[in-house]
Amino acid sequence: EGGRGGRRAAEDDLLPQSHPICRILVTGFSNIAIDNIASGLLERGLVVVRAGRGATKLDHIALHNLVQAQPEWTVIQAQQRDEAPAVRKQARELENKLVGRLVDEAD
Repeated sequence: EGGRGGRRAAEDDLLPQSHPICRILVTGFSNIAIDNIASGLLERGLVVVRAGRGATKLDHIALHNLVQAQPEWTVIQAQQRDEAPAVRKQARELENKLVGRLVDEAD
């Protein structure tokens, strides 16, 4: 892995060491590129949340799946089906709060 080893070492220098004092936002041109970057970050022990609804091989870190795995999701679903606009608004606010919490927990 001659060239790759050097590249990996350079990549490691860019990542937070023990307690990150920064956040990492990654964008890419394709779902495969994002999955590859996310896999590398996961291998290094970072907490990763993958936003977007494109095809991914990393369903366990996809934001929409993380949201649906939370206990609050059943309440949100029930509120979303309610006829009262105020209740549906509560559902949106709760979902936004939940998304914010999940993103805040990521590196």
